[in-house]
Amino acid sequence: MKNFVQEGHMVYVTATAAVKSGDPVQVGAGLFGVAGRDANVGDTYALWVRGVFTLPKKNEVWAAGDAIYWDNANKACTNVAGTLLRVGLATKAVPTAGTLTGEVRLGGY
Repeated sequence: MKNFVQEGHMVYVTATAAVKSGDPVQVGAGLFGVAGRDANVGDTYALWVRGVFTLPKKNEVWAAGDAIYWDNANKACTNVAGTLLRVGLATKAVPTAGTLTGEVRLGGY
């Protein structure tokens, strides 16, 4: 197929700030993923936009299947939409508010 570019599990982006492998990253207003490697400003790196990742979350309870949003100002996931970017779905419940990470399935919702 002449117009095929890639499968889309990851995309290549240019770092506008330094990132570490595993960092959650929002690019522009609508692209979100997890950095595949460390990158300095100007470096191109793989941003994983599909898959299940353990990500930082706000101090709140999650249910499996909750829609998850990225709060870029606080660098944490939340299940409270507001005007935030939807990034995926919680894959398991987080019944304790004090738990500051949760598993999120990116994309495909």
